[in-house]
Amino acid sequence: MTGEHEIPGRKYDDQLKHLQAALELNPENPDTLYSLARIHVELKKPAQAVDYLLQALKQDPKRVEFLSDLSVCFERIGDFDSAIKYAQKAYHLHPTESMRKPLYQLLRKMNPDPRPLNADAYFNQAMLYRRDRKLDEALEYFNQALEEDPNYLDAYLERGYTHSLKRDYVRALKDYLTVAELDEHCQEAHYLMGVAYERLRDYGRAKKHLLKSLELFPHDNRARDELGLVYAYLEDFHSSLKEINKAIEINPNPFYYYDRAHIHEIMGEKKKALKDYQKVVELDPKHSPARNRIKRLKTGGKTTQQEHVEGYR
Repeated sequence: MTGEHEIPGRKYDDQLKHLQAALELNPENPDTLYSLARIHVELKKPAQAVDYLLQALKQDPKRVEFLSDLSVCFERIGDFDSAIKYAQKAYHLHPTESMRKPLYQLLRKMNPDPRPLNADAYFNQAMLYRRDRKLDEALEYFNQALEEDPNYLDAYLERGYTHSLKRDYVRALKDYLTVAELDEHCQEAHYLMGVAYERLRDYGRAKKHLLKSLELFPHDNRARDELGLVYAYLEDFHSSLKEINKAIEINPNPFYYYDRAHIHEIMGEKKKALKDYQKVVELDPKHSPARNRIKRLKTGGKTTQQEHVEGYR
């Protein structure tokens, strides 16, 4: 029989047999239970997937993927109360955008008021305008979305970010603060407040909100790097390196190596700075600022601390 006429589910037979055999040897292995659940999701059997997911969750209650997938499966079954319950648990455990949006979409589906549908239409149009860098038009549509639904968290968050793109950090902060009031678990709001306060050179408040964002979600590499830069402005270079090192551990991208090289230069550690700039070019051959820094270091040129500070921006 060709794959074109293959009986649905046949391709999973071997995997199911293997996993069932593994489960007999260790009935409480959460990874095996989760793999079985995922296959039943693919087979469009959400009820069976729920059974395996609940067993897996019993063994490991803090696995966010178990909670998130339970929410999805309960939604497919039509049990929206359970879907919301597990989406909330996933979000509280992992307060990031990837967990927040599914939860808020579920809550909006359960709202009988038709206005959120209009708000979504305005919000989507605003995002299209922002994608095209038409920021004033985007702001108009975000405003209309919020007129329709004054509790539309993502509209506040994205309107704030749009204000920040226009360098209007005061208005941006007002929106981010509203988000934090609506949802105390919104890690993104505290991260963005930290960035906005840093742009306003209010490093004390920037530090406070970045630390809060990392308390909510310690693995945010962006917040780690941003906090590292704030510590640099405060001339606490030891703490600065510590945070940027953590950012690199999570996500070794060229921006973080470039920031760390800056700190090494300020501290007079030219060899370490040169090594990091070379790493930047290795990861991003078109990174001309890093190439210029390498040339300057090799020819004995100096970079003032003010140049470094402006370089972060």
